[in-house]
Amino acid sequence: MKRNVLLIAIAFVCLAGCSPTEKDAIEKSQALVKKELKDPKSAKFGYTYFLGSLSSGTGDGYVCGRLSGVGVRETAPRFMRYVSSVSVKENTLVINNIWVEAPDNTSILGTKETIFDRLYWNKYCVDARHPASQSGI
Repeated sequence: MKRNVLLIAIAFVCLAGCSPTEKDAIEKSQALVKKELKDPKSAKFGYTYFLGSLSSGTGDGYVCGRLSGVGVRETAPRFMRYVSSVSVKENTLVINNIWVEAPDNTSILGTKETIFDRLYWNKYCVDARHPASQSGI
């Protein structure tokens, strides 16, 4: 009987330890963002955070971050932001979408908000600790 209880306890700890974490979501997102760059080795990630909830093997959220790297149509490194949509189903981490900021930072008519700001950053990466962005010119 004691052996069965011990085996159940070990199995429970293993299952609890197998659930993907926010750190896992960030690392997997960063690996996929690197693949989107012309020179993946040029990627230097800066401030990155996760908004959402990953608990009990289910959940979803967004990884939001900044990096310096050489984009697909560029020859020199530049600063850019990225957003990735993350979900966990049955303890499996899935990156649903990744959006990397394009070099064009023209603002939407009548605002200082860029298309990236409006469609991705300000929609998914804003909370009480992370204010909205208006990075257009």
